[in-house]
Amino acid sequence: MTGMGSRRLVTGILPLVGGAIGVLGGAWAFVEGLRAVIGPAGRIWLLSFTTLFSGSADWASVGDGWVAALAWFAASLPLFCVGWGAIIAGMNALIQPPAADAVDADS
Repeated sequence: MTGMGSRRLVTGILPLVGGAIGVLGGAWAFVEGLRAVIGPAGRIWLLSFTTLFSGSADWASVGDGWVAALAWFAASLPLFCVGWGAIIAGMNALIQPPAADAVDADS
């Protein structure tokens, strides 16, 4: 029986935990990408309304967040997708009967 428990751990529980970590990592990377986009966009809005006539606006740094945002978004997609794939695989392994039990049930 210990062999079956360790098999369920390896094929079911560990992919579930790893998948949950991957999904959370993907969501975190997506939020970081949004922060990288909203930061410069917020500066554009702030610069356009508060320093319109002051002449001290730093327009050169407005587009700096887009490269970081693309990098965060590119990192978030595989993490999120692979994480969900691992969760689905782990759930599938947990709900299916072990192979030895399936053979005994057929005979």
